[in-house]
Amino acid sequence: MRLSPLPLIVPFLALFSLSAAAQSAPATAPAPAQPFSTSAMAVDIGTLAGANNMTIVLWGISPAEKSDSVEGIRARVYLDDLIGGRQVRCLPMSGTPGAGATVHARCLSGDERDLSLQMIGAGLATVDRSDVNGTELAQAYLNAERQARIGQRGIWNTASAASPAAAPAAHAAIAPEHIAGLPMWAVIGGLLGIPLLGFLGLGFILFTGLRQLITLQRYQLAGTQKRERQLKEREKYVIASALEGEVMTNRAKLDAFLTIYEELLKSLRDPSKTPKYQRAGDIIHEKPALTRTVYDAHVDKLDLLGPQLASDITSLYNLIVPNPDYKMLEPEVPIAKAQEMVDRIVRNAEKLLEPLDKAAGGLSVIVRDKRGAVTTPE
Repeated sequence: MRLSPLPLIVPFLALFSLSAAAQSAPATAPAPAQPFSTSAMAVDIGTLAGANNMTIVLWGISPAEKSDSVEGIRARVYLDDLIGGRQVRCLPMSGTPGAGATVHARCLSGDERDLSLQMIGAGLATVDRSDVNGTELAQAYLNAERQARIGQRGIWNTASAASPAAAPAAHAAIAPEHIAGLPMWAVIGGLLGIPLLGFLGLGFILFTGLRQLITLQRYQLAGTQKRERQLKEREKYVIASALEGEVMTNRAKLDAFLTIYEELLKSLRDPSKTPKYQRAGDIIHEKPALTRTVYDAHVDKLDLLGPQLASDITSLYNLIVPNPDYKMLEPEVPIAKAQEMVDRIVRNAEKLLEPLDKAAGGLSVIVRDKRGAVTTPE
C-alpha cells in the first residue's frame, strides 16, 4: 500500500510558519527612562552630587579644563550658581537613579535651564559629540559652542599673538664682466667702493633688525603683562566667589544657631515651663559650628582681594571654630546658672553677625562687578 507524503509535509510547514512569524514580530520596546528630581551641588565641571550619595554625570558636555585649575574652579562655581541651591530635574540617559548610583543624565535647573547647554554657552565646557550625535539636541549644543567661540567666552577667550615673519634678505653680487680698457682710478675706486657699500648696507640691515627685535620684545612683554593681569583678575574672581559662598553658608548656619539658642533661652526664662535639661540633662555648644575649608585653601592668596578686605576676612575667620566645644547641662544646675550660660552663648554668637555681613558685602562687590562684565547666554 502506497503512503501519501502530505502528513509528513504539514508539520514542517507549520514549524516554518511559526519561525517566520517570530522573526517578523517587533521586539518589545524598552520602557522609557523616567525623569527624577534631586537636590544637587557641583563636584567638578561636569559632575553633580545628588541626594543619597548619587553621582550625576552631565550628558552632552566634555570638561574643557582640569577641575583644580582656575578655569575649572570658575566653571564649578558657575554650575553651582546655575543650580542656585534648588532641586534639579534630570532625565537619565544611562544608569538607574538610586542611592549610591552613578547616572549619566540631562539635567534642568529649578528655572528650567539646561545645565549642559548653559555651561557650553558660557564657554566653560565643550560639546561631547559622542553623546549628542544623532539626537535632536545636537544642533542646539553645537550652535551654543559656536556662539561661545565667536563671543570669546570662557576657554575661548585666549589672545593669540602672531609672530611677525622675518623678511628674507636678498644679497646682490656685482661682478663686472669686462674691466679691460677702464682707467686705473675707476678700477681702484670700484675695488674700494663696492666693499664699503656692502659694509654700509650690512650696517643698515643690522640696525633695522635690531630695532624690529626691540619692538617685538616690547610687544611680547606687554602681552605677557596683560595676560598676567587677566589671570590675576580671574583668580581674584574665583577666590572671591568661593569665599562668598562659604561666608553666606556660615551666615545661614549662624542664623539657625541663634534661633535655636534664643528659643532655648526663652524657654529657660518661662517660669510656667519645666526646662528640658532638668528632666534628663542637655548638651549645649559654646559656639556655632561654621566651616572654613575655602578660606584655609586660599589663605595665601587673600592679598588678591585687596588689603582691607583681606584683613576683614582674616579677622572673621580667626573667630570661626569648625568643631567647637560642648558642655553638659546637668539636671542639678540651677536655672539661673543655665540662663546665664545660654545668654552668654547667644551674645558671643551675635558678635559674628557684623564681621560676616562686612566680609559678605566686600566679596559681593567683586563677584557682581566681574559677573556684570562677562556676557552669558540667556
